Amino acid sequence: MSATTPERAAMAAAIDWMVLLQSGRAGADAPGRLQHWLDSAPLHRQAWDELQQVQHRFERLRDVAAQHPGQTQQARELLLRPARRSALRSLAVLAVTGAGAAAWADRQFPLRELGADLRTATAQRRRFALDDGSSAVLDARSAVDVVFDGSRRQLWLRRGRVLLEAAADPRPLLLHGLYAQVALLRGNVMLERDDEGSTLSVLRDHALLHGEDGSRLQVQAGFSARATARGLAASGAHPAQVADWVRGQVSLDNAPLSALIARLRPYRPGFLRVSDAAAALRVQGVFALDDSDRTLRALAETLPLTIRTYGPITLIDRR
Repeated sequence: MSATTPERAAMAAAIDWMVLLQSGRAGADAPGRLQHWLDSAPLHRQAWDELQQVQHRFERLRDVAAQHPGQTQQARELLLRPARRSALRSLAVLAVTGAGAAAWADRQFPLRELGADLRTATAQRRRFALDDGSSAVLDARSAVDVVFDGSRRQLWLRRGRVLLEAAADPRPLLLHGLYAQVALLRGNVMLERDDEGSTLSVLRDHALLHGEDGSRLQVQAGFSARATARGLAASGAHPAQVADWVRGQVSLDNAPLSALIARLRPYRPGFLRVSDAAAALRVQGVFALDDSDRTLRALAETLPLTIRTYGPITLIDRR
């Protein structure tokens, strides 16, 4: 884990101040103490200003959605377009100013993946048609690079999750992930990438999973396998609903709440924070990804949870 930078510390303190001021529990001396904190270091003022800008963007989104019911997604896209242009212009600045500004911009559109051939933003899924007749469906906040030539078809999953529907072609198709290379000629496969490795799920036909150490594992339809720095491991049969995210849903069976929160995060521009006690609660059912607010409300009605929202920050704790 990287060391805490002054920028990160300032942004964390700014978030704490915003939560305190909006909680209704701030004392009468809170404005004076906040002003003292702001005046004590330029980084404090910078972090506070960035936080206010993000909160203002969320307020604009709520206003537009209220004026045009049923058009929240269009409103979000309308707001993200100028945010993306601003992010593109500010990449050099973000590299200098540190993680504070970058973290906020990245929650709107993944900055590290701006150069990817195929990519999706927060709360966006998209199907891409490939030159060979194949298609790739990207989950929210995902990115893929594509290189086709006369001898092979290759894709690199840089981030997130992709469902690949491979068209029949004499050229082999190679799908690369972290510590993994998937080889197939046709069929449907899903590859998920996280910080520790890649998970392959085969939905139709079969695929060959290669590990970085030269190991290989044949994976049949209905089964999954995992690739990490330690090698390859079969994961057994995957649930029939493994690709429900394509339809905007996630199905879980006695899973920890932390697993659901991890699936919701790519669909919310803000930050979801869950306490350890709440994260350990078990959940079961089908949950909506595209309306995470509704999903969180349903959780609060069925589980001993408290859910509090402060601008772009949502805090989940156990009652």
